[in-house]
Amino acid sequence: MKILIGQPKMEKSLQQLLVELESFPEVDVILFPEGYFTADYLEEVCHLAKKHHTYIVSGYKDVNNKDRAFIANRSGRMMLDRAKTPENEMLYRPSKTSDDTLSSGYLLCREIFKD
Repeated sequence: MKILIGQPKMEKSLQQLLVELESFPEVDVILFPEGYFTADYLEEVCHLAKKHHTYIVSGYKDVNNKDRAFIANRSGRMMLDRAKTPENEMLYRPSKTSDDTLSSGYLLCREIFKD
């Protein structure tokens, strides 16, 4: 399995994600940072995952500017979409998800540092 871990600058588009998808077509999974995109781009990110037959793992800001975990599979289906544990609340459990090809888990930073 080939994994690309991106460190893009925050932007108001998906340009850096597009560059990586087009530059590395052999990649199976692309990891982009928490908050890289907003809820406005969810459908487009799923479309890109399908178009490039690549899993996209990232985080985005929802309509309330809160962080959410996100995984789209190679078919463009959203495998995971969940909130980050709010401050001063019990930690959410790490998430697990799978499809026909991949099983994965997702930890957000608060889960790593506080549990």
